[in-house]
Amino acid sequence: MKDVVDFVEEHYQRFRKDVPETNRSSFKFLVLGSYPAHIRMMQRNMQNPIPYNDIDIFHKDIDFARYIAGKPFKPLSTEQGRKELKAVQYVRFQPHMDINYVCLSSTADLQARVHESDINAVAIGVLVTLNWITWQRKGRLIESAPFTQFLQTQTLAMCDFRSLVKPKNALASLVRLLHKAQQSNLRVLRPSDVDIVNMCHGRAIGPEHVQMYGKLQDTYKQCINHLFFFKTETDEKTRTNRCRFFSRKAAPPDVDDSRTLSTCQLALSSTVHDQVEGTCYAHAVATAVRATEKRIVGRVPMSHDQIVQQIVAKHGTKGANMFRVLQEECAERQLGRACSVRGLIYHDGIPCIELKNSWGSNFADGGNFKVGLDVVRDPRFNFQLFDVFFRVQDLLKEDLRRFEEEEERIRKMKTQMLIKAY
Repeated sequence: MKDVVDFVEEHYQRFRKDVPETNRSSFKFLVLGSYPAHIRMMQRNMQNPIPYNDIDIFHKDIDFARYIAGKPFKPLSTEQGRKELKAVQYVRFQPHMDINYVCLSSTADLQARVHESDINAVAIGVLVTLNWITWQRKGRLIESAPFTQFLQTQTLAMCDFRSLVKPKNALASLVRLLHKAQQSNLRVLRPSDVDIVNMCHGRAIGPEHVQMYGKLQDTYKQCINHLFFFKTETDEKTRTNRCRFFSRKAAPPDVDDSRTLSTCQLALSSTVHDQVEGTCYAHAVATAVRATEKRIVGRVPMSHDQIVQQIVAKHGTKGANMFRVLQEECAERQLGRACSVRGLIYHDGIPCIELKNSWGSNFADGGNFKVGLDVVRDPRFNFQLFDVFFRVQDLLKEDLRRFEEEEERIRKMKTQMLIKAY
């Protein structure tokens, strides 16, 4: 970075001659860096943050015929209303990446920003102005020899200061930020989990951002998934589907109108098991595994005790990490994977949920106990439920064959019933 700053110092005075005298007091440098760090540094110095505006550098495969023809890329929201973004110039380094500009009065300010604000890329010679109608790029681009090399070797990050304040829709801003970071293969500088939950709980995103969210890889999607679950709903005005996100530690919403919910009837044993030493984890895993296998047509699961014995033989009687054991048992039975339940479905009027333990029938209410919903929803208790799910590609060929046979049997039975009724 020192080489870049030295280069800026060397060329600053020469380039300054090309800038109109009215603009010399506030020369604009293009930078790419961390706005949160910039804010913290300015706050330490009891100063107001410098304006920091996004300029979109579009993907290299974008249809620039639209730009040549003078057609706008997208609307630009301003204090005076929505204007058309007519001129966005393609910058030759790092396509499809956000760059930003700050207004600096001297190279000394630039050097301070570089060292204290975590700015990690600088280009001079590009004067960017905003006249509330178009973004304009003027002047010539001067690039230091180590500048391109610096960009290629540094670990850069994507940030969006609008997600740090209270935007119109923080959830949409976060999804957009993750989408652009994935396009650029960059890590993300984002608010804390607590701030994200406070800003995004109960918010909905429309079709455009739902599509962005769906394209996110697990690496980028995880920062949303571990905080929220969502349900699909229909906007009555536009008749389009949207997703509304809810904090996993907040009260679950009414899911009666959810379009993403599936249920099945399953007869489970009410027998209470009596664990030996620290084997409660094995009983919990065996219960979840057997319940899932019973949902697969034709699959005959092992008995509860047999599964417990197998697990204890591998992991012992002094407890174990239940989630890891559950994932291991799922893999052996082609059950996809275990997951932490993101929401708790309950009916109005029921103030608690009833759970079965493995401490025998003498424990609590015949081996069962109740947990109040206020405890389940309280983030201080970190109450978690685990379940097992499977996908079609996880199933054995024998499972699929039995399902098709059962489906055919039911179809014939319904046909015969209709014939008799006729």
